[in-house]
Amino acid sequence: MASLFDFLLKLFARIFWGSEEEWYKHKQRKAIIKSLRERHPDWLDSSGKRLGEGFASAMLKLARSVHSFAGEFSRLSAFGRDEQATEKIAGALFRSWMDDEAVALLESLSYEKMKAEVSSSLDPFAVLERLDLRFESLFTLLSGDHFSGFSDGFFHLLLFAELLRYDFQGLLVQFDPSFSILNPRYVSAFSPIALAQVEEELLDFYYIWEEFEVSISFERDISILSGDEASDTLEQRLYHLREARERGFSAEELLLLLQIAKEDAAFQPSTYPKPENSQLHEIQRIKEKFLQDRFRLEKSVKEKKLRPIAEKLFLGIPYRPLKEYGVGIDRLLLAAGFVGFRYVLPLETVMNFLEAIYRPSISRELAKLLDEGFFPDPTLGQRLVRIMSDAEGLETNLKAFCTFAGDVPIGDRTIGDKEATSLLQSDEISAEDRTALEEYQKILDKEAAELVKQSGALFGKLYRFVMLLNRDAKQRQPGIVTNIRAIEGVEKRNIQERFRDIEESLDLLVAILKRYTVVVSPSEYEALSV
Repeated sequence: MASLFDFLLKLFARIFWGSEEEWYKHKQRKAIIKSLRERHPDWLDSSGKRLGEGFASAMLKLARSVHSFAGEFSRLSAFGRDEQATEKIAGALFRSWMDDEAVALLESLSYEKMKAEVSSSLDPFAVLERLDLRFESLFTLLSGDHFSGFSDGFFHLLLFAELLRYDFQGLLVQFDPSFSILNPRYVSAFSPIALAQVEEELLDFYYIWEEFEVSISFERDISILSGDEASDTLEQRLYHLREARERGFSAEELLLLLQIAKEDAAFQPSTYPKPENSQLHEIQRIKEKFLQDRFRLEKSVKEKKLRPIAEKLFLGIPYRPLKEYGVGIDRLLLAAGFVGFRYVLPLETVMNFLEAIYRPSISRELAKLLDEGFFPDPTLGQRLVRIMSDAEGLETNLKAFCTFAGDVPIGDRTIGDKEATSLLQSDEISAEDRTALEEYQKILDKEAAELVKQSGALFGKLYRFVMLLNRDAKQRQPGIVTNIRAIEGVEKRNIQERFRDIEESLDLLVAILKRYTVVVSPSEYEALSV
């Protein structure tokens, strides 16, 4: 008998619904409609196709609750959408979670205070080391478990900002064309509409509402942003919002509506993505700011120490600043809060050395040595030829870099020194331009780093060669260039005197380069130690 009943049931399902699956879905939908109507009879008609005025009235109550926060929290209009606005608010909230010790450490690590400490010290590098230790102490404090509530409150604040932006007007006006959310005296005159008519609006709302919660951390953060933690009106508004979330308009009931609209009891809409770890994000942001400021200070200290060496190197020799990657743009970058170029001093030094010292003077003495000198070991002469060839290659690469720096491709645009100067001198740098300038800086620094590396390798080798040549020339019988004492120099009659001058120049140049890159390893020139 049971098998006959099952057979008839299946036959009935195929005839009226096309398949057993469709019939089962129909049964599920009816069950969902019944469940929702038992809770809210005035939300939905018995067919599940029309939304009633009861739903619109419940949504209006929620809309008014949310709208009561709009004016006071207008600063949240860009929260979660604009990176700078979000970081500013998140930073202020994260600081409010810190204890007095952490706040004091953070304040002591501001750029201006660190700069004052470094500038007033006779040993600025020791101060930088102490600042590193101070930041480690701050990092330990910020990693404490008591900050875990920050992530919870931050997430619900993101959802709250989305609620403030949600178009309640666009949803409710479909129930009554005369409705205005700005009219506090509006008397409900809603009429039923087709559920399908507002399906997309409900999906957008569920995206926010499903995870939203008036948590303790959220209430704390809202109070901080309000600036009045003891405000009675704020507590009352938060109470109404909590009531709307927990009793008046649950995410579960909204999901049932969407499952009815989709005719799918298993339908699960997407929801607002939860940030991975807001606490770690804020710690990382503070760390990046510290490292950026520390780099600026270290760069300043380093350049202050090295510029006298550069001045001594180019004493009496015209010095040409790099326009495309130079001090001018670097200062503008620093003033606008960027890290600044990393390799201005070494790159300018190398370029001027090649143009004003190496090419007109040193290269001629080296050519004279190769032409008239006798090398018992011909590989040493060949090594010198390679060094001179590398110097020509480096000079070519530097010129190519300057051309490239004048027109750097960034996405679908290009930025050179002129455009960068214009952007950096503008009253306000947009987020898009700031991102482009950061990329411009990174690209040029990467290229400059490679050139400085080439320079360190080249002039380290040349310095080592000249140093050992001069040392060898003092021997009773020179072994590298046996007739060096008989060769007449280009600028001085005694070429030995000229090579001693060259060694002094290279010594100054290498002293600068060593601060930025690895200079040639002596092991590469063991063969010269004869």
